[in-house]
Amino acid sequence: MQPFLDYRYLEHPWDMERLREAVRLSVRLIEDSAFHDLVEHRVSPSDQDMASDEALDNWLLRNVGTQHHASGTCKMGPASDPMAVVDQHGKVHGIEGL
Repeated sequence: MQPFLDYRYLEHPWDMERLREAVRLSVRLIEDSAFHDLVEHRVSPSDQDMASDEALDNWLLRNVGTQHHASGTCKMGPASDPMAVVDQHGKVHGIEGL
């Protein structure tokens, strides 16, 4: 059975507030004259997405996600699975004697 990963992104109002602040700060930074030679124009979020907290929250909810490593990972599963490195709680198999 595969693990179910519920990241609960932006579930807490403080999470949304902090990410909203981070996006607005990022936009202010790229609009600084120091970046004029590097940034031709902002693609996303649009000015409309940035117009209000509600608009930005909607943009965040449509765009926030996760990224998983395609390499350097290990399989999760029971100790009886020879390919599994950790159990469903992240406890490493086969560490006796280390």
